[in-house]
Amino acid sequence: MTTDNACALNLLLVGEKGNLPDGFDRWLGDRQWKICHAPDVGAASAEVSSRHIDAVLVCKPDKPSEELKRFLRHVDALRIAAVVVGGDAAGLGVSDSSLIDTPSPNISKEELSWRLSTLARFQAQARRMERELEHMQKLGKRLNQYFREIDDEMRLASRLQRDFLPREIERIGPLRFRTAFRPASWVSGDIYDIQKLDDQHVGIYIADAIGHGVAAGLLTMFIKHSMITRRETDGKFEIVPPGEALISLNDRLARHRLPNCQFVTGHYCVINTRTLRMQYARGGHPYPLLISGERGVSELKSTGGLMGLFPEFECPTFEMQLHPGDKLILFTDGIESAFEDLDAKRGGAENFHQFVESNAALPLTDIVGKIDSYIDQTTGSLQPEDDVTIVGIEVVERDR
Repeated sequence: MTTDNACALNLLLVGEKGNLPDGFDRWLGDRQWKICHAPDVGAASAEVSSRHIDAVLVCKPDKPSEELKRFLRHVDALRIAAVVVGGDAAGLGVSDSSLIDTPSPNISKEELSWRLSTLARFQAQARRMERELEHMQKLGKRLNQYFREIDDEMRLASRLQRDFLPREIERIGPLRFRTAFRPASWVSGDIYDIQKLDDQHVGIYIADAIGHGVAAGLLTMFIKHSMITRRETDGKFEIVPPGEALISLNDRLARHRLPNCQFVTGHYCVINTRTLRMQYARGGHPYPLLISGERGVSELKSTGGLMGLFPEFECPTFEMQLHPGDKLILFTDGIESAFEDLDAKRGGAENFHQFVESNAALPLTDIVGKIDSYIDQTTGSLQPEDDVTIVGIEVVERDR
């Protein structure tokens, strides 16, 4: 017969051994189990409370006492398996879900041996599961700590990225601005800037690195550093035309040979605040929407491909005249996903165009505010598919 040595058991034997089947005591002595003996239920309760017990074998008197019932309820509450041998088991009140086993009073040595051997094997499995559970709990604590650190780092990265955006700029000369910056996660693949280039020129650009998240967010910092809007020639600063600025940005992106075909789209315009003449260029970016009193809402179209893919890149500079009352809305392509469900018969870009057209008579601040509110009300706005950035420009009447 096997000795079950590999399945060590901490067994508590309660009561007189006289109620055990003949020969069982000798079989038990052949086990290399840790066996402790309690002469009565009171001593057994103390043993269960003071040491680790895997199983209990009760040599029960003829009539179950209240003390025995309380002891068995306590053992069951601790989820310790118990076998009660001898006497009348009907009065113990053992439920079907209990770990208390009440075999026939005439149980044989072989059957009792088999039951305890089974308990020993299950207990070995239970110990392994407990060790695995303890390991998983420790791993869970480490992962929770790791995720807390990652969350803190991402919050910091988000704050740092926002610090690279222009501060609250509401107006420069006759130009009024309103922006919306809505990252899909902690950091965004979008970036924009509004800056005074000299006393009468303002530069505005918006760019979108493919995707969103950390990789795209890091690329926006590269864009910020690489976007050259002014240069020094013979000791004097001159404004870089928009097309040349985007060509220079493309050269720097392509030179670094970014992985995974990482590319960037962008739109850059320079506005003369005195003449309201605007120069602009586009690198694969969605066409801005121009709201004009004469032409209504139209796309400001221009040529120019994606940036960052190839060194050869053509990006001409276009020019147009702005007038008081004109509004220009620059945006990233995340806006198209946000407006996808406005009308199922149209695409997101067309839906957005229609939305702007229906609100075109409002001031710029109200238009961008309505766009922001609409996105907030869409399904899944808390987990957007893409970053959304809007830069609105409105030409107002000059101060008298």
